[in-house]
Amino acid sequence: MNTLLWEQLRPALLSGENLVWVDRPENGIKLKPIDIFLIPFSIMWGGGVFMAFGANIIHFSRDESPFFSVFLIPFLMMAFYITIGRFIHEYMIRQRTVYGITDRGRILIKTGLFKNSISNYEIKYLPRVEFSEKKDRTGSIKFNNSNPYSKRNQWITSFKGKFLQIQHVKEVYQLIMSYR
Repeated sequence: MNTLLWEQLRPALLSGENLVWVDRPENGIKLKPIDIFLIPFSIMWGGGVFMAFGANIIHFSRDESPFFSVFLIPFLMMAFYITIGRFIHEYMIRQRTVYGITDRGRILIKTGLFKNSISNYEIKYLPRVEFSEKKDRTGSIKFNNSNPYSKRNQWITSFKGKFLQIQHVKEVYQLIMSYR
């Protein structure tokens, strides 16, 4: 067991409680099904905003108002975030995320970019536990009671209520189910 990861979850452990499993999500860029639409859209939209910004800079040099250039700056920032920034943001959060299962049947998830938070789930009270596995034995486990029909903020990855992109997902799922 990685002691560095264990140390990150230690503040959330109860007296006499120990971790039986600890890990973190895989690194790298992870694409989602929604990216089939978001990537081309963001490139076209960002390109259009960038061209409008550049055209306005050229016209601004002819003593016209700089208002339109200033107005386009937030749109340039949004285009950058949707095209590239969201992957960097998710990568940075993934680097700071730690998952753990305790010997008392609790799931701990430490995550956060600027402020760390630790979520705590009692396994015996979870309404449902689902896992998905790829051929390479990696996958995800979801154990929250969120609405399965909600697609709100689908392009932003949430690390709460799930173990995302972990190794040996089936074994971890079986460990969780042994505490139910």
